[in-house]
Amino acid sequence: MGWNPSNTTLGTVDERDTFSFTITYTDDITQQSEDVTITANDPDPDVVITDNNIAGQYEDVFDQTIKYRTKQDTFVEVQKWSEINTDELYGVYHFIQDPATTKTYTFEATAGGASQTYSIVVNNSLDYDKRQLAKYVNPVGIVITWTNASGNTITWVDSNNNEITWTT
Repeated sequence: MGWNPSNTTLGTVDERDTFSFTITYTDDITQQSEDVTITANDPDPDVVITDNNIAGQYEDVFDQTIKYRTKQDTFVEVQKWSEINTDELYGVYHFIQDPATTKTYTFEATAGGASQTYSIVVNNSLDYDKRQLAKYVNPVGIVITWTNASGNTITWVDSNNNEITWTT
């Protein structure tokens, strides 16, 4: 029996997607389940470890190069969208995506004198960054007039960065 899951990669998740992974351990000799203790090697405030479960989401784990201009005509460079002072924002003029396509977070699971290292692989969300860039390049909102004459279901993003599904 031993560790479950036996694969040490718990999963691959997209940045900002919620997840939940459970790890169990059964002693091979006694066939008894043992209490599992999990320790994050790379703690993140949005990922919570409760008993033998890891749950949450990874947000803002990749660093971009974002340069923006303020209303006072100063220029600021930040690494995360959340670091932009929207009260002072005039507009983003430069953006470079983090070149890393993934980031791996590891966890140490211990039970019954045994230990196992597990990992979660986080994908860099290019779609999120595209929406953020469109939002911040023109902070008053990009107005697009469009008619859905196809009769198909269409998903789009509103000015608050919310996905909306629309069918005519």
